[in-house]
Amino acid sequence: MLLSFIWALSAYAAPIVGTAHLSGHITDAIDGDTLSGGVVTIPELQMSTTTDINGRYQFSSLPAHTVTVQVSYLGHQMQARKVNLATVTTADFVMKEQNAELGEVVVTAPTGKSLLRDSPSPISIISADQLTATSATNVIDALSHELGVSQVTTGGGISKPVIRGLGFNRLLVVNDGIRQEGNHAK
Repeated sequence: MLLSFIWALSAYAAPIVGTAHLSGHITDAIDGDTLSGGVVTIPELQMSTTTDINGRYQFSSLPAHTVTVQVSYLGHQMQARKVNLATVTTADFVMKEQNAELGEVVVTAPTGKSLLRDSPSPISIISADQLTATSATNVIDALSHELGVSQVTTGGGISKPVIRGLGFNRLLVVNDGIRQEGNHAK
């Protein structure tokens, strides 16, 4: 009698490990396209997989209890959801895009004593002699000879700087503390 009681108690005490399966489909919220290469993770079990070309993922031999399922995809917001594996076998996710903002780029001239090697960002130093020796119609034309700097010419002697691909309203040009809002002339 005692043996049958212990057997019955152990049968109800813990769910059988390795009996649950979870699969699903990951799509984009805007156009409904499938997202291949998305990362699906179950942190409690230290398990991860990626979605196939059809946006599908699958886990097998999971314990039948509640876990957190996290989904991430480049350029989209990460999602996390609790899933009871004892009752749920499919979990689909619709991913929303995430706006990414770049930090501002500040190009300044060093003031006072500063060492080039102590600067965390690349600095080009152009001396007055180099500027006068350069054949240029304006200062932007002269600076465009530096690595990463180019220009867009909008007329005779008028240029807009382009630094590492950023230009026009994404760059602020300051001359002696005064914003240069319009076209930059000679």
